[in-house]
Amino acid sequence: MMFQAFLPYLGAVLTTVIGLGMWQYQLISKRRYEVVEHALTIAGEATHALHYIRQAEAGVRTLTQMNPQGPHPELWLTSQSRIQESALTFQELDAVAKSITMHFGEDAVQSFIELSAFYTKIGEAQTGLYFRSDPGKVYPTDEQTEQLGMWKKILNAQGQDDTMTREINETEKRIKAGFTKYLRPSLWRLFVPFWGWKN
Repeated sequence: MMFQAFLPYLGAVLTTVIGLGMWQYQLISKRRYEVVEHALTIAGEATHALHYIRQAEAGVRTLTQMNPQGPHPELWLTSQSRIQESALTFQELDAVAKSITMHFGEDAVQSFIELSAFYTKIGEAQTGLYFRSDPGKVYPTDEQTEQLGMWKKILNAQGQDDTMTREINETEKRIKAGFTKYLRPSLWRLFVPFWGWKN
């Protein structure tokens, strides 16, 4: 008899706990959706920026062909300005990577780190190619000449068989494959809301 008297209170407490849990789940799900949506947008912008920087040489060549009499833009200045234009995008990408780490863990953020590393690599190639010391410009060693070729391949797209272009595109594909599913949640979650909580 005593136990039955407490049943309504027990039911009320249980309902409250479940309700709070569902509310918390909805808040977290909404936030994760926003993080993923923003992350995919920035990853796309970063990929576009990397290709844009690496097309500087082709852009200068096209302008030179269109107007052979000049004036012609300097290649180093064109690529440098494109690198600077893209700086804010990659700052935002780094901030997004921190959010991804908080919500999805260290493994999930690796492709974002790789995408950001391409930008760092391009910046280093720009510095090495155009701002190296005078002796290295006048009397380059065999090692310096080889390094010069590597910097050029990093900084400028190499046509159809371009390893770095493929790597950039593959990294973006991994990001899309790993995170697009969060924008289209499983049908199971409609019936079992906590299904895939940790995914």
